[in-house]
Amino acid sequence: WIKPQIPPGALTYKNAKALGDTGFELADAVITPPLSDDKQKPEPIRVKTITVETLDFDAIDKQQPPLFAKIKFDGVTSAASAGRFNLKEMAGIDGISADFGVNYKLDPDKKTFTLKRLELNLNGLAKLETSFVIDGVSAADATNPGAAMNDASLKSADLTYDDHSLLSKVLPVAVMGLYDLGYVVRMVRAS
Repeated sequence: WIKPQIPPGALTYKNAKALGDTGFELADAVITPPLSDDKQKPEPIRVKTITVETLDFDAIDKQQPPLFAKIKFDGVTSAASAGRFNLKEMAGIDGISADFGVNYKLDPDKKTFTLKRLELNLNGLAKLETSFVIDGVSAADATNPGAAMNDASLKSADLTYDDHSLLSKVLPVAVMGLYDLGYVVRMVRAS
């Protein structure tokens, strides 16, 4: 489950430095995704800085999900063809620049999962931030999220979304998709 899935050469970086006892920072990183199903070479994803302030390396060494992490990706850039999506065709976006961060802790004794912060900032388009606390979650539930929902309860949550034009770009794509779906339904009914 936790075994490294990164093939050799998939992550490169120019500089690295230690942060405290367990943290590190990678500068000018390049992530090269594996070939897609149609064997097309994917566009590399560039990351100005990857900062790992804290991470449960002990759990990772034991092939278990980390009980805590505070990680930030700053200056993530990708061309219009990001992964399997063509952003230029879908939303008229030539490329994307984003920042992503996550800070969480699972307290196995109290069975409490605290997402202190999850942030996605699509620079110039939109920013999404959330935090929440869930009770009734054990360390074993991390590998079986379906079972976790049986006993888990949401204690508190915050969600903030700032739109800077993403909706105006995505909405036409969604409307066109709904229009196409409606057309298909009408054609099926007529036959």
